Amino acid sequence: MAQLDLNNTFGVLYIGTAIGAIFFGLSIVQAFVYFQTHKDSGITFYKLTVYWLLFLDALHVVFVNDAIYYYLVTNYANPLALLGIVWSFKAQTVIDALIVSSVHLLYLPPIWIICKGRNMRILPVFMTVFLVPTSVAIVVLLSVEMFKCHYFLDLDKIRWCFYMSLGCATLSSFLIAGSMCYLLVISNTKTDITLRTLARDMINTGCLTSMWSLACIILLAAMPDNFIYLGFEFLLSKPDKFQVFQVSDRAREHPTCYPPAANSEPSHCSGRRDGIVLDVK
Repeated sequence: MAQLDLNNTFGVLYIGTAIGAIFFGLSIVQAFVYFQTHKDSGITFYKLTVYWLLFLDALHVVFVNDAIYYYLVTNYANPLALLGIVWSFKAQTVIDALIVSSVHLLYLPPIWIICKGRNMRILPVFMTVFLVPTSVAIVVLLSVEMFKCHYFLDLDKIRWCFYMSLGCATLSSFLIAGSMCYLLVISNTKTDITLRTLARDMINTGCLTSMWSLACIILLAAMPDNFIYLGFEFLLSKPDKFQVFQVSDRAREHPTCYPPAANSEPSHCSGRRDGIVLDVK
């Protein structure tokens, strides 16, 4: 412990915690604006999704801050305590994976609806068969392996689990972005700005999450003896939620992606309701 460098270990975790808290505050503001904008639309699928993601994000912030408080305040000047892994540190890793998996599954319904208008079943079936089991497996596997570890040195034994979870997250995000690119190529979206914008937001999310997950993998492989990759992992789920709010707006504007609530006002869209070409007034 005499050679422990706090700058690239718990110092990095503290910086990640501070930046994560800023992102959480921004997501709260964005959620408030979203709910105020759609306060008359009733209970919709995407409103429940936003509530769910905000709840998970709040849990993540609580667990991360609890872990940092444990190491830097409660056990100040107690170097032996830095060897162990507190329960909240394990829990935040699981919550982080659950947020990323939830965002990935969120993009399945738009893909199904868009493909349905083209009598295309192979792409959505493949995405569902891949994303659903993969998302569940990542959360379960990471939960089991993390709670088996009692010391930070034990993380070396489950490094394969980190590689697998980050690799699956990268691949899933890449497939989502690639699927939307393919649907844009085969679709006539010139007359449907809403659908084109929806696809653009989903592509942006997939690319951003892929690059962030890939950065975590590179840092883990290049610097496994410090916590820099864990500091990046603290922020893995943060960019996704900002795109979720944008996708929620686009999906609500596009009546073929999600039907309006029972007590919501009628849509102002008319024209061919085939999922692609709409005349938006």
